[in-house]
Amino acid sequence: MTACYELRSRRLFRKHADELIRQAQRHYRKPDADRMVGIIFTRDVFQTHFMRAYCRKVGAARPRRNLAGLVPRSFALNLLRLAAPAGLDWVEPESAPGPKMTLALVLFTKDGVQFASVRFSITPDDLLEGPLDHAR
Repeated sequence: MTACYELRSRRLFRKHADELIRQAQRHYRKPDADRMVGIIFTRDVFQTHFMRAYCRKVGAARPRRNLAGLVPRSFALNLLRLAAPAGLDWVEPESAPGPKMTLALVLFTKDGVQFASVRFSITPDDLLEGPLDHAR
């Protein structure tokens, strides 16, 4: 089960990482942008009340497929406090604003919570490291 879960998690991170990086690049071009975390929910996620909280936060209907997007870091940390408090230590620390940044990624599935991070630059042409170079 563990190996299968790990492969599924890596596949989901890879599937959504590029779009989350593009969203982060657009977001961090704004002056005084809030710190964000990339968050991914699978449609079969067990923690449905977290899914509903996320949908309310972003103003989306409950999805029929996986849902991925950026949320304020404080919102992501609050979800983790409720769903997986031990995971708080695994969220990548905030990177300083600048041309090279790290985006923490959190994946919620029915089997648990997984973490990864991606490094990127503010310019879309310059992905510094491939998605999931720092997967945990």
